Amino acid sequence: MTDIEQVLSDSLEQKRSGDVLYAGGSFQDACDTYDTALSKLQQLENLDEESQRKSKVVKVFLLQSKAACMHRMKRFEEAVQACDAALECDPSNEKALLRRAQCHMEGGSYAKAYVDYSALAALGASMPEAHKAIAALRLNHPEAVEEAEEGLAEQRRRRRVERGGMGLL
Repeated sequence: MTDIEQVLSDSLEQKRSGDVLYAGGSFQDACDTYDTALSKLQQLENLDEESQRKSKVVKVFLLQSKAACMHRMKRFEEAVQACDAALECDPSNEKALLRRAQCHMEGGSYAKAYVDYSALAALGASMPEAHKAIAALRLNHPEAVEEAEEGLAEQRRRRRVERGGMGLL
């Protein structure tokens, strides 16, 4: 087994250990275990394409698990940061997007929650929770939905301009 394979294997083993801690309600200990594994992954250098792919997959698993811990501890901003990092590696990761939406919702950032739930719906995610949350946001927080829709429209206009379209800023 190469050094890279050993680090990946050790990281997965630490993830399993963290999962046991999480299942037992030891969320901070689980989070610390995931962070240790993430630190080891960050030390990997000069990876070939296949090792980079494997490392990224393990990193996303660890970040999702860390986000779950932070969410359970009601540390929503830290959970959002972990989700952001996971989405940086895998932009269409539905699990990270859903967790981030939940954290935004529970943390009172309704416009951001609406954007994430809408992104899940646009990905074609078969998540009834996303559609229910969108409906609830429209009913209970119409001002946040309006703010989010304006932001999304602005992003679309900017993308058109960047692509050479005739959008107005």
